[in-house]
Amino acid sequence: MPLRVSCLAMAVYLSKQTLRGWAGTGTWREAECVFQSGGVRDLQIDGQHIRATVTVAGHPVHTRFELHDDGSVISNCPCYQNLRFNTVCQHVVAAGMALAEQTEDPRLERRKRILARLHSETQTGRHPVPRREPPDTPGTTRASLRLRLPETWQEDWHANSITVTCQVFVDGKKHAPDRIAPDRRLAFSEHDRYLLYVIEDFAGQATCPATITLDAGQFAQLLTESQGGMLWISGAADPILVSGEPVISVLRLSLDPHSGEMLVMHHPEPDGDIVYATARHGWLYTGQALHPLEAILPFGLRAAYHAILRIERPRLFYTLYRVIPPLEDHVVIENTIPSDRFAIQTGSPAFDIHIQGTSEKATAALLANYGTIRFDTATAPAPEDVVPIPDQPLGYLTRHAQAETEARARFLAAFGEDRIEDDGKIILNGSAAVIHVMADIAPAFEKLGWHTRFGEGIASFTQQALWVHPCITINRLDADTGRLDLQYADEHEVQVHPDTIESAIRTGQAMINDKERTLLLDVTGLNALAAALAECVEQRDGVSCVPRIHAGFIQGIVTGYPGARLYAPEDWIDHARAQQDKTDLPAAPVPEPLAQRLRPYQREGVNWLCFLDHAGYCGILADEMGLGKTVQALAWLDIRRRAATPPSPAIVVCPTSLLQNWAREVERFVPGLSCIIITGSDRQRLHERISHHDVIITSYALLRRDITRYDAITFSAIILDEAQHIKNRSTQNAVAAKRLKGQRRLVLTGTPIENSVNDLWSIMDFLMPGYMGTSTSFRIRFEQPIAAGSLNAERALRRLRLKMHPFMLRRLKSEVAADLPEKVTRIADCPMLPAQRRLYRQLLARYNENLSTLVDEKGFERSRFSVFSALLRLRQCCCHPALLRKAEEDTSEMGSGKMDLFFELLDEAMDGGHRVLVFSQFVQMLHILRDALRKRDIPFAYLDGATRDRMAQVDAFNNNPAIPVFLVSLKAGGSGLNLTGANVVIHYDPWWNPAVEDQATDRTHRIGQLRTVYNIKLVTENSIEQKVIALQQRKRELISATIGTPTTIEQSLTWEDVSELLRLPDE
Repeated sequence: MPLRVSCLAMAVYLSKQTLRGWAGTGTWREAECVFQSGGVRDLQIDGQHIRATVTVAGHPVHTRFELHDDGSVISNCPCYQNLRFNTVCQHVVAAGMALAEQTEDPRLERRKRILARLHSETQTGRHPVPRREPPDTPGTTRASLRLRLPETWQEDWHANSITVTCQVFVDGKKHAPDRIAPDRRLAFSEHDRYLLYVIEDFAGQATCPATITLDAGQFAQLLTESQGGMLWISGAADPILVSGEPVISVLRLSLDPHSGEMLVMHHPEPDGDIVYATARHGWLYTGQALHPLEAILPFGLRAAYHAILRIERPRLFYTLYRVIPPLEDHVVIENTIPSDRFAIQTGSPAFDIHIQGTSEKATAALLANYGTIRFDTATAPAPEDVVPIPDQPLGYLTRHAQAETEARARFLAAFGEDRIEDDGKIILNGSAAVIHVMADIAPAFEKLGWHTRFGEGIASFTQQALWVHPCITINRLDADTGRLDLQYADEHEVQVHPDTIESAIRTGQAMINDKERTLLLDVTGLNALAAALAECVEQRDGVSCVPRIHAGFIQGIVTGYPGARLYAPEDWIDHARAQQDKTDLPAAPVPEPLAQRLRPYQREGVNWLCFLDHAGYCGILADEMGLGKTVQALAWLDIRRRAATPPSPAIVVCPTSLLQNWAREVERFVPGLSCIIITGSDRQRLHERISHHDVIITSYALLRRDITRYDAITFSAIILDEAQHIKNRSTQNAVAAKRLKGQRRLVLTGTPIENSVNDLWSIMDFLMPGYMGTSTSFRIRFEQPIAAGSLNAERALRRLRLKMHPFMLRRLKSEVAADLPEKVTRIADCPMLPAQRRLYRQLLARYNENLSTLVDEKGFERSRFSVFSALLRLRQCCCHPALLRKAEEDTSEMGSGKMDLFFELLDEAMDGGHRVLVFSQFVQMLHILRDALRKRDIPFAYLDGATRDRMAQVDAFNNNPAIPVFLVSLKAGGSGLNLTGANVVIHYDPWWNPAVEDQATDRTHRIGQLRTVYNIKLVTENSIEQKVIALQQRKRELISATIGTPTTIEQSLTWEDVSELLRLPDE
C-alpha cells in the first residue's frame, strides 16, 4: 500500500545513520525489504510518538515507538519479538525508515559538515586543493569548475553507478583539480566554490578528485546542489542545463471497464523522460535540460513514471481516496473516472454478537456482516474498506460507517463504564456476567434485529433452559376501553404463575427453577414491558382498564418483544394496525383540483389527518423540510370546513416571517377558504372580523399579546407551525397556545420530534393533555433514562417512539424518492449590503476604465493577467469585502449580504436535521466562515490544501453526526472524497467551470447517499456572479466533466465576454 503520512506535530528528526544503530544486520535487512516493498503505511507523527501499520507476509502490525532527541528509541511494538525479547523489531525499523525518508535532509547534513570544515580551515590556516578564493580577490586568477558525464550517463544512473569527471578551467585551459599546485590562488564563483566542497564531501577527502563515482541517490543530490549550472556530456556539442525550475506532473486516471482496474498514466509539463525518482528526488530530462520534479509520487505510483500503471481492484479505492487526494496541491490530477461509474452497494450490515468461551468465562465481540464478508467493528471503517464483488468488474461492497459506529456505541454502552476490554472484545468474568448477557443484553439486541451466536460451550448450556415470554390479553369493557391482563408462559406455551415471575423480577433473578425446568428471564425487558403497560392502565375497582387510544402503542410494545403474544378483539387490533401503519387508511374527500396537485405521499398525509380527526385525536405532521406540510394541512382544513355545521374558523399560529407565506398558500391551494392575517397596530379591527373568515393567521409574538381576545372563541382547528416555539412549557408562547380553545389541534414541524426528548412533553400537552402523563412522570420515565445512556436509554427511546408513533407522521425524502428528484439544484440570490454594493460599483467603474485602455494598447491576449485579476477582485467583493483588505482600504469591517443569507440557510438546514458541505475556491473565505462558526459554537470539519489530517477530517465528518458543517476548498476537496454524511451542498461562490462544481457536489450525491441531495448555489444579485452563471449556460458545450481542469471557460473567454461581465448593472 502507498505510504500516507499524518503529522500532528513534526517535532522529530531521524537520519539513516542514527537508524542503523537500532538493530543488527539481519533485522535491518528484513526491515529494508519490508520498507522497499511498500509495507509501511499510515505513518503518524505526534511529537516524539510514532505510529504506523507495517505489513509483513500479509500480516499487518500496528507498531508504535518513541524517538528521543538523542536518537535513541523505545519500542512499543505489540509483536512477539518485542514483547518476548524486548528488542527493536523489523516493524519498528521499517517504520523508522519511512520516518527517515520524510525527515532526513541530506543537504542539511552536508552543509553542517562543510561549515565544520570551513571553521577548521580558518582555525588551522590550511587551504583546500585547488585553493579557492572568493571572486575578484586581489592576486588571484579566475577559474571555473566544469562537470562532465559519460555518453551513457542515463543508463549508468539507472544502474546506480555514474562517474563524474571534474575539470577546472584556468585561462581557457582545463586541469585536473588534484593536479593544480596547492599554492596557486584561484578565484571561483560562489556556486563553484561550494560545489567543490560538495564533491569533496562525497569523496570523503580534502582534495577535489579528478573523477568520482556516485550512486544514483548521491548523483541526484549533486544535481540539487548544481541547480543553475551546466553539465557537459562526452561526445555532445552543447552542455545541458541543470534547471532550478520544477516540472509539474500530470496524472491521468482512467478505468478499464473489462477488468475494473484503474489505469494511471503520467505525463509531465514540459514533456520529457523521467530519468530518476525516489521519495526525495525526481529529475526529468527534456534533451536540453534537467528539471527537478515539483512533487514526487508515492512509492505505489512511481511505476507510472515509466509505463501505464494498473491499480488492481483491491487497491483501487485506497489509491483513489487515500493516495490521490493529498497529491492534488502539487500534481495536476485528470480524473476521467465518473463518480457514478462504480456499482457500489453501501452498508446495510447485519450485526452479530459473538460470545465465545464457557459459562464461567467468555468474550463478546460485535461483528458487522455484509453478505459473506465480516468486519470487526473494533476497527473503524475507512473509505478504502471496499470489497470487489466477484464477476462484477465495477461492483463493490462498502462498510456503513455510521451504522457500525452507532451499533458499536450501543454494544459498548450495554456493558457499562466498568467493562473490561481486550483487543476490542468484552471480557465476561463469572457465570453471573455470562447469564446477564444471555438473559438481558442479548435479547435486548435481538429486538434491534441483531443476532447472537454462542460458542459451543455456552450453546450447550442454553439448550437445557427455556425462555419466559409475556402474554397480554385485552377484553372489551366498552367501545373505547378494554381490560388488560398480563400472564407468562415458556417457549412450549406452558403457563408460569405470575407470582413466580414477578418475584424473580423483583429480586433480579435471570435464571430460576420451576417444576423441574430451568427458566431464563429477560429481567430488564419484562420489567420495562410491565412499566410501559402501566403507563396506559387506569385502575377502576381493582380492574386494569386501558383506553383504545393506547392500542397502537401496546401493539408496538408487544411486537418488539420476541415471543410476546397479544390477544384482543378484532376491532381493537384493526384500530391498532391503523394507528401503526398509517398508509392503508380510508381516502379523504379532497376536492378537485387540489386532489390532482397532491403527491401520493401527501394524499396519504391528508388521509392520516382525517383518520385522527374522526377518531377524536390530535397529531404532529413532521415531514422533512420541503415535502409540503402546509398544503397537507390546508387540504385537511378545507375538508373540515366543508363538513362543518355550523362552520367556525381555524387559526394558524406561525413565526412572523411566515405570515405572508401562509396567506399565499391558502390563496394558491384552497382559494375557496377566506383568510385574514392578524398583524399590525390595527389588530382590534381585524379581530372583529374573525368570524367572517375561515382561516385566521397570526404570529406567536402577537398571540401572546392578544390571547385574551381569543378566550371567547372555539376554533374548529388550531395549527401551530414551527413547533419549537412551544417546546419549553414555561414560556409565554406555550402558555398562550395551550389557552386557545379548539375542536382539533395540529402541530407542523420539519424537525424530528422524537429526537427532541427534553421538550416533547410540552408539545404533547398542547395536543392531548394527559396522554404523556405529568411532566414529572415524563421526566422519570423518559428524560432521565435517556440521559443516563446505555441500554436503558435505548429502551426509553424505543418506548417513547412507540408512544408517539400513532400521533406523529414523519416521512423523509429518501422514503418518498419515487416522487422526488434525486438531486435538487437551486440558485439562491444574495442581495449586497449597502456598503458592499458601493464598493462593488466603485471597483467595477475603475476596472472598466483601466482595462479598456489596457486592451486597446496591448490587445486582449497580452492583457489576460490584468483582466482576470480584476474579475477575481469583483468575485471576492461579492463573497465578502474582507477578502479585499490587502488591495482595498477599510473593507475588513464591512459585512456581506451573501454571508448573512448563508447562515440563514445553514440554520434552516440544521433545524431540519440536515448536514451541509460548503465549497469555496477562496481559502480566506473559508477562514472567515470558520471564525463565524466558532463564534456561534457550531461544530465543523475543515479541509483545504494545507490540511495535513485530510482523511481524519473526512472520517470525523462522515462518522460523527454531531458535526453539521464541513468547510471544503474547491481545489482540495472537490474530487476524490466520499462525503455522503451530508445531503445539502452549498457552493458559496460560482466557479467558471460547472463541471468542477458538479464534481464537488458529487462528493455527497453519489452511491451510498440515501437522501435527496440539495445543491444550493449562492449568487450575488446584479453582479459578475449572475453573469458567470449565464456564461456557464452559453458555453457549457465547451466543458467536459471528465477533465478536472477548472479553467476551460476561463481560457475560452473573449473580450466581448469580459465586457459583458464588466458592464455596470441596471439598478
